[in-house]
Amino acid sequence: PEALTFYYIGECYEKLDEFDKAIDYFRKALNIDESLADAWVAMGECYNSKENFPAAIRYISKGLKIDPENSDYLLSMAYSQQSAGLISQAIISYERSLKYNPEDISIYLDFSALFDEQQQYREAIEILDQGLNRLDQHPELLCRKAVYLAHIDMNQEFHTFVFTNLTVLQENKQLMYQYDPDLEFNTRFRLHLLESLF
Repeated sequence: PEALTFYYIGECYEKLDEFDKAIDYFRKALNIDESLADAWVAMGECYNSKENFPAAIRYISKGLKIDPENSDYLLSMAYSQQSAGLISQAIISYERSLKYNPEDISIYLDFSALFDEQQQYREAIEILDQGLNRLDQHPELLCRKAVYLAHIDMNQEFHTFVFTNLTVLQENKQLMYQYDPDLEFNTRFRLHLLESLF
């Protein structure tokens, strides 16, 4: 119980963005119980927040040794690897995370965003399509797909997709603008949405 107490105190400091204090408490927890996987991963996530990605990867790896099928840990690892520029390793971590939790929408969104950042829009769309097939046309996935199609080209494929999913996209357009704020001021993008009304 003492290890968990230190861990929970560390979590509180992490939520307050006091990462050094959080790390101190996670260390105290681990000094008592090295098998506390959550503490290893939480410490890694603090290092992510401090943009020390090699340290983040090192500590999250320790948590994954204890619980290798934890999709949340794998997602944290993927983020760390992606931030460190280790793209091929991040892809493997995202794939493993999806394998263990294929119902988690955040994995599809984050995994596809990795490809979007690399301007590999077709690969990004493939990931979203996997999620759309599994999660019954989830609005957030549809909105993200519209953004990626716009990144490729606002052509007939984009127009058809918008027309087919118009109601959902209109009801959730802020999701698109949150992900890519430039689209809110892109006349062509907005016209495509409006043209689809007629």
